[in-house]
Amino acid sequence: MLLSCSKADASAVRVGDTFPAGVHYTNVDGTKINFSKLTNGQKRVLVYYRGGWCPYCNKQLAALQNIEQEIRKKGYQIYALSADSPESFKETAVMNKLGYILLSDSSMKGADALGISYVLPEEKVKKLKSYGKDLEVASGHTHHKLPHPSVFILNEKGIVQFVYTNKDHKVRLSNDKLLKQLI
Repeated sequence: MLLSCSKADASAVRVGDTFPAGVHYTNVDGTKINFSKLTNGQKRVLVYYRGGWCPYCNKQLAALQNIEQEIRKKGYQIYALSADSPESFKETAVMNKLGYILLSDSSMKGADALGISYVLPEEKVKKLKSYGKDLEVASGHTHHKLPHPSVFILNEKGIVQFVYTNKDHKVRLSNDKLLKQLI
């Protein structure tokens, strides 16, 4: 059994839990997808990131691309999920030349179910906007919710094998540590 290395105790989902049923995401063409049906019988790595506008996220996504083949050889599929709308994450996929699957959780209902969402304080929303980063445009919503950067490893039955969550958006799970968790 893999161990949790949660850095923030932000995740409500723990090692040994079943991934929440009924969580829906939106794919690049705008179709709503029940995640458990999409991935039934497949081991997966779920990476929640804040959005394509976040430089720390883009660095993480690019680093994941570097180990995607290694992850696939171990029998896992990578899914990267964010608060970005499908229109917004199309740009992220192209910019980072990503080969793995991006899904939108712009409503943040999936992140809510996982216990990793938070509301960005209004002063930080304004500060981001002053840098040309508009959360409402990126997500298509006014909730100002973001996910704590998180990684979930699920077995083929949808049982959580590993959880990493960090409240500090600048700190991400390293590729080396991720690869060590894949069995």
